[in-house]
Amino acid sequence: NGAGLHNQAYRFNSGEWTSTNMFEISKNGTYTIEVRDAIGNTSIKKISITHIDTEAPKVDITCNDSIWSKKSTIAVVATDTGAGLHNKAYRLNGGSWGNTKTFEVSENGTYVVDVRDALGNITTKTSGVTKIDVSAPKANISCDVGTWSQKKTITVMATDNGSGLHSQPY
Repeated sequence: NGAGLHNQAYRFNSGEWTSTNMFEISKNGTYTIEVRDAIGNTSIKKISITHIDTEAPKVDITCNDSIWSKKSTIAVVATDTGAGLHNKAYRLNGGSWGNTKTFEVSENGTYVVDVRDALGNITTKTSGVTKIDVSAPKANISCDVGTWSQKKTITVMATDNGSGLHSQPY
């Protein structure tokens, strides 16, 4: 019915006329689509797009690395105002994705935490852990054991390269 569509029948947001009837967009907003027929009659439609999410989650990480210990915990707080967090949103050092928001580590080093939303947008944060000490202190003892006496004195020299010695080491 009528003259039929023009061979360049479609226009997106006042751009160039084209024969393509699909337009890919990556931002929320209101868009205008025009269609024309072979003799120049046009129809204009507007569409509002509101559910595009290209923003990665907001992420904060904390680590209880202020005092020496045998283990440290990295805690993650994440929010996503778009599509929401993925049901397996968290991973440590490129491992498997899971829903655990805390990671217990037992070695000093730099740890990488990734958090993703339901659409795959990812935020990466790092945490440096420096106060883990799992090494025993080194102790050297000396005593003159080769001579007879009524008492002996044992001398202990202890060192610890990690957290240091307890305030009363002996």
